[in-house]
Formats: sequence, C-alpha cells, structure tokens
Amino acid sequence: MKRFSSNKLGAIIGIVGMLVGCTSNQTALSNANNSSPTTQPTERIYPTAWPTSTPYIQASYATPMPTTLPSDWPLPPTAPVSVTEYVDLLTDFVNAQPSNREQLDALLNAWAEQHQSTNAAKIIGQQYRTVDLNNDAQAEILITLPAGYPPVLILLTLDANGVYQPNWTLLTDQANGYRIWLVRDLTNDGKPEIVVHNAGCGAHTCSESINIVQWQAAKFHSILDLSATNPTMNWADLNADGTFELIINRGKVGSDGAGIQRKQTEIYAWDGERYTLSSITPDPIDSQHPYWLLLDGFAALENDDYALAQILFIAAANAQAPYPAIGIEGNELELTSAIARFQTLYTALLAGDEATAQAFYAQTQQSDADDKQWAAAFMSIHQQTADLQAACTAAQNSVAADQYLTGFSYQHRALPIQSLLCGRLP
Repeated sequence: MKRFSSNKLGAIIGIVGMLVGCTSNQTALSNANNSSPTTQPTERIYPTAWPTSTPYIQASYATPMPTTLPSDWPLPPTAPVSVTEYVDLLTDFVNAQPSNREQLDALLNAWAEQHQSTNAAKIIGQQYRTVDLNNDAQAEILITLPAGYPPVLILLTLDANGVYQPNWTLLTDQANGYRIWLVRDLTNDGKPEIVVHNAGCGAHTCSESINIVQWQAAKFHSILDLSATNPTMNWADLNADGTFELIINRGKVGSDGAGIQRKQTEIYAWDGERYTLSSITPDPIDSQHPYWLLLDGFAALENDDYALAQILFIAAANAQAPYPAIGIEGNELELTSAIARFQTLYTALLAGDEATAQAFYAQTQQSDADDKQWAAAFMSIHQQTADLQAACTAAQNSVAADQYLTGFSYQHRALPIQSLLCGRLP
C-alpha cells in the first residue's frame, strides 16, 4: 500500500493509459502471441502488457526418458552430498566424449525420474542450454538440476585445452527444479543475462519464482530474485530505451480462504545495477470496490494528500452495487461505507473544507451504522474545542476494542476500527 500511496488518482489513470500507449514498443522475445487487450464490462481496457493467457515467452518442456541409463552414464548421488558432487558428475560426463553434450537432456530427465514429483505446474525453459555469455565465440553450457536436487545453476566454460571447467551458484533455497527460461541481453550492455524459472502448485494455488543472473568477471551476480502467486510474466521494452522491463500481473490466489484480493501489475526495471520494482498499477476494476477505495484513501492520507484521500473516501462512501467480486459481503460493506463517511468528515476538516465536513456529518447522523456514534462523539468535542486530536480520541474511545473490519484470511490481517478512525492503516 505504501508504494501505491505516492500515486495520485489521476496518475493511476495515467499509468494505465501509458501502458496501453506503450504497447507499440513491446518486443516479444520469442514466439510471441499477439494477444489483444481484454475489454472489461465497464469498457475499461487492460494494458496489453497484461496477458490474457500465455506469456510472450513460449514454454518448452522436456520429454521424459526411460529410467534405464547407459552403463557409462552417471547415476545421481543416492545420499545427501555436497553440491560439488553433482557439478563434478556433470562436468566429467560432458568432458568424457563430445557427443555427451547432446545427451544432457536425456541424462537430466532420467535423473528427474528418481524424484517423481506431484507438482502440477510446468516450468518454463530447458535444463541445459548452449550459450555464448562473453561474446568470445566459444560455446558455454548452462545446466540446472531437476526438482528434488539442489537449486544450482551450473556454467561449464572451455579452458585453453578445450576442457570444460565448472562454475556454479546456488539459487534461492526455497525452491528447486529451476529451468533456464531465457538467455538474452536484457540490460542493453552487450552481454546476455540468464533468467531461470521455477513453478510449483499446492491444492488451490500455484506460485512461480524467477532469478536473473549475470556472468561478469568470471562470477555470477543475481540481479533479481522474486516469487509471485498465480502470476503471468512478460518481458517488454516499454520505453524503447533498449532495456527490457519485467511485467508481472498477480494478486489473486485460487482459494476462497485467501480473503479479499486485488490484482495488480508490477513493473520491474533495470536501474543500472539491479532489477527493482518501479511501479505498481492496481487493477482498475477491482479498485472500484468500496473496500479498495477506502484503503487507497488511507494510503493517500498517509502521504498527506488530502485532496486525493477525500475523493477516494467519498467514492467509497457513495459506491453503489453491483460491486466487483472480491470476497466481501453483508455487513462488511455497511461497515466499509461507515468508515468512509467518517473519514470523509475528518479529512475535509484537515483540508479546511468545512462545507464537505458538515455535509458528511449530516450523512452520518442519518446512518443506521456505527458512524453515527463515532461522528457524534467526534463533533461534540470538535465543536467545543476545535481540537482535531481531542475529537479523534473521543471518536476512537467510542469504538469497541474488539471491533474490526474483517474480510481477511491468511493473506492479510483484520483492521481494528479504533486505529482506522482519524488514523492510518496499521
């Protein structure tokens, strides 16, 4: 929320428009699907950076091989061993005879069968790939291990005698079974980056991880390591500067128990040293729900943007059904509107807008919800003292200590009403 809080309401619309306008600069990295924008029921159009189904980078999947290996092929270690044993086995296999390099897929697929996985997700990419990382016209070999083995990225480079020498780095220890998704110059420095991908599924939800690695000065350098739930991931040169941005659309998980959710698009951009999060654009349809209007109002208030906060609180207070479906029903909607009306009253006074404050105070006194009590306690003190802090304390004291704005589950936490009135998101 804090990242979003710095955006103005107009900037939200501007960002969405920018992404739509930048689609002419998008470059599919291989086998692109020319998916068209998705028109929503309200006639808002998603940016084409938000794919409707498949990523721009097409997945390629290895064909399982029989478990019987030729007698001269190495078996995977049968007990926990150091990573170097895996690295040495594969290095020796490649160096044993030139034809073995072309058999790496078969060997790694056979190793994979030693660890049968119930993982329902398909991982993008290959387990081995021939590349030229330093533009010396010499073929290097990239290797990742199947699921069930250490999360290691191996690079075999030729020495002066034509013998492959190993280099390796461990990827995140929270996942294994990475594959090489992409090898391409993403940062416009003349040298390719390595993007490895991992995916896994639970009962209702799938997650994906990527790690972007550079090979420079004979060392690996990770420039991005992230995971996302039920995402789609694309690459595009959004501003036509020669560097590629990573565009991730995420925010919804496949479980009713996950609570209130909102999709969003995140853009990760190259800053000269790493890929960093440069923008978050919330889904414009989900954001029309009064719950998200309320929370976005709190975010604007935290940034001392009273004008935007007031616009968002008023929108939340006056929102009418039908609402976007985000998993909130019944009295939560009533409570959401009640908080929004009170916050409009409070924010108007902060901004010196007495007319709006009085109009919404009148609305609270016609309400059947709890804002009638909160506003009465607030105005009783404010009219006597003109002290906003004392009036806020009176309003907060009128709230039961165990009263929450719920609707959350394992992804989030409930929000105590006492901390919301005149306050900030906890």
